[in-house]
Amino acid sequence: MTDAKVEQAREWTRAEVEAA
Repeated sequence: MTDAKVEQAREWTRAEVEAA
């Protein structure tokens, strides 16, 4: 996994938590 993908995954997880 590239750093970019890890960064994106973190952003998505964060968005999910904020949206929950």
